[in-house]
Amino acid sequence: MAAPTIVEVHPVSSATGVVLSDTITVTFDQEVDIDSVSIIVEGPDTDKWSGPDLALFDDLDTDSDDDILSTAGYKGIVQGEVTEIKVDAEGDTVSTYDYTGGGSNWYSKAVFTPDIPLASLTSYRVYVIGDESDNDNIMSGVSARTVFDTSKGTNLGTGDPTFGGMYTGTITDVYNARISSAGAVGTAKFVWWKDSDPLIVRELTTKQNSQLLSDGVSIQFTDSTYVVNDTFEVVVKAPVRMASTYTWTFTSGAGSIETVPSASVVSIPITSPEGSTGTDASTFTISSMDPDNRDTNLAYASLNTITVTFSADPDATTITDSTVTVSMEPVNGDPAVADTTELVKALSLSGSVLTITIDASTPLDANRMVIVTLDETIADDDGNTLVDSNEEAGYVFYFTTTYDPLYSQVRRIRLDLGSSISDIPDDTINLAIFEASLEANVLVFGTVIDNSEYFTFAKRQYVTCAAELILLQALSGGGTSNPSAKRLADLEVKWGTGTVSSSLTNNLQACKDKWKVVLNSSGAVTPESSIKPSMVIKGAYDPDRPNFGRTWDTYYDGSSEAEVPAANSKSKYTNTRRWKNGYLPRSRWGSRFSIPSNDDTDE
Repeated sequence: MAAPTIVEVHPVSSATGVVLSDTITVTFDQEVDIDSVSIIVEGPDTDKWSGPDLALFDDLDTDSDDDILSTAGYKGIVQGEVTEIKVDAEGDTVSTYDYTGGGSNWYSKAVFTPDIPLASLTSYRVYVIGDESDNDNIMSGVSARTVFDTSKGTNLGTGDPTFGGMYTGTITDVYNARISSAGAVGTAKFVWWKDSDPLIVRELTTKQNSQLLSDGVSIQFTDSTYVVNDTFEVVVKAPVRMASTYTWTFTSGAGSIETVPSASVVSIPITSPEGSTGTDASTFTISSMDPDNRDTNLAYASLNTITVTFSADPDATTITDSTVTVSMEPVNGDPAVADTTELVKALSLSGSVLTITIDASTPLDANRMVIVTLDETIADDDGNTLVDSNEEAGYVFYFTTTYDPLYSQVRRIRLDLGSSISDIPDDTINLAIFEASLEANVLVFGTVIDNSEYFTFAKRQYVTCAAELILLQALSGGGTSNPSAKRLADLEVKWGTGTVSSSLTNNLQACKDKWKVVLNSSGAVTPESSIKPSMVIKGAYDPDRPNFGRTWDTYYDGSSEAEVPAANSKSKYTNTRRWKNGYLPRSRWGSRFSIPSNDDTDE
């Protein structure tokens, strides 16, 4: 998208007799962000006369010919407000919308309305501010439109929110919003995400006030009723700013002028940065392709042609084997498969449609990502070179062939996780299921004992839980929503933060553990059955169970019974066979359950 250019102003440069109540207008050759338009109207610093009745602004407490105003500060800037009117090339007002981000559906006319009428017979200078230097970090000046009109889905609710603000990002993107909890404004909730980062989904409460989302883009909701799954989206584009600051002068009349001077083009730039050409950006791009970008799980056996439709007829001389390439690589970086294989192909061009036929010598295979690359040197008949939707040179898209094994389905995953993954592409979900299926295969040891419906069900359950855990960990960046924390006085440290509930991830991990035993045992063990023990130890209440630890020994010294600690034990009695060991060298023992008599004493 090219930078905005001024095509018309009012009053014209060097105009005289301008009506005191007149407005100042600047018309640009495209849609602009009206908030980026800065129009400065400067009059004389000591101007004390204003209005059609030549009212005198003077301090009556001083001499009549004051040289300065009573209030300190510069008084030459005219205060006012800038608004926008949509007009066509002839200057007629239009009422239309721009949902696609084209930026040229109308001309933006910026209207500066002074807060008070201009002073009579006074010379004014107007500035329209541009970004005079592209070598600094100061983003100023008139910008081409960055946030376009809000597009609604097939909604059931009556709400009509509006995206707004000024986008400060660097790529073309799409902001999406979906109602996640029904109700009126202030009660209903919505989730939002960007096409460039669909895994990051955030939830907020609807508000009539503007809410900042990210990169300067905001959203506000009308006072209405919203229904779950009502969707809204908006295209945003990186700002492209007018490089020059423009200025011109005019002189106001005495207050009796009734005819407004005609408009004219202004071409008096103050500065003009080097390298600024002002040429239009190329619009030669891809209209559609088949298979579509990110199509997934396609039957590769019958897939041997790819079609690409351009927005205009391409120059046939720019369509060659070197400018159109088709390559194939494993979807998950399988080391057993070549990293990248370039496919042999035949090209056929008919009008704006390019047909790519894959040769049988390099057939497609399962678990492959097929990448189609169209070089930036491809051009249309007018010489415009190819760009993608982000206006980057060239065009690249891909699709994936059949995933095998695939023990669960996208619909099942979406059923379990609901709106949290509503905008994750099917191909990403299929990849998660594929990785979980490979893991399930590795966990099966030996020959399956019972390959019945139950074992198949167990494998499906394990893969479903494992795939969902992969997706949620990707969404949260590895964190959970209940972080740990330590506080010391005013210092608090938190870790483990994230966007996914730890209870959900714990439940999924427990699900994996539950069905893993079925896979490990090849179907011999179910989650409800016990595993055969490999050894047995006696229970705590078995009378002959060894008593580990220090004990007390009872002995008879010939005249009375005594107890001696065995290694300082706190236990008074022993039920082990250690009672046979005494501490008197000539003691004689009887039953462990009776006290020996004197007759048993050695002579």
